[in-house]
Amino acid sequence: MWLWAEGKAPSLFSEVNLPPNPQPTDRAPVAITRVRYMGVNDALNPNNEFVEITVDPRFASAPVALRGFLLQNKLGETFAFPDLTLEPGASLRVYTGQGNPTREALFWNRTQPAWDNWGDCVQLVYPSGGRYRVGYRSGCAVTQGFKVLVEEKEDALLDAHRLPPPVATP
Repeated sequence: MWLWAEGKAPSLFSEVNLPPNPQPTDRAPVAITRVRYMGVNDALNPNNEFVEITVDPRFASAPVALRGFLLQNKLGETFAFPDLTLEPGASLRVYTGQGNPTREALFWNRTQPAWDNWGDCVQLVYPSGGRYRVGYRSGCAVTQGFKVLVEEKEDALLDAHRLPPPVATP
């Protein structure tokens, strides 16, 4: 006996949702606002994962050109943004898998997951070299660049699978 008919089960995933520049001292014109890092069978469905960036209208009064920006994981694997501009207040998602790009969605074209389910450091690298980092499950050990580091609260670590947060080993 199954709880749901085939193909009707709810999506299960873990994600971090943030306002742009959540700390009072943050001033990045482009910020990471959402990271979905654990979907159902990411290896078969890499578009379960995505990173959303948003142009913060408090710190960007004109459209921002994304050419030269990079998205990077803790292993150093990198997605380079194409020649595209985003208006203040606009958001864009970068999906891990393959697809047809639009103004709201780009695709890394990977066949395997990009974001580690047990902890990663999502980095938006500015053309200047500055880094806006969002860590989940202690994925960012050190901050630099814009000095932005947002760690999930313990209650947010309990994902749809109700997995406990990882325990640090001595």
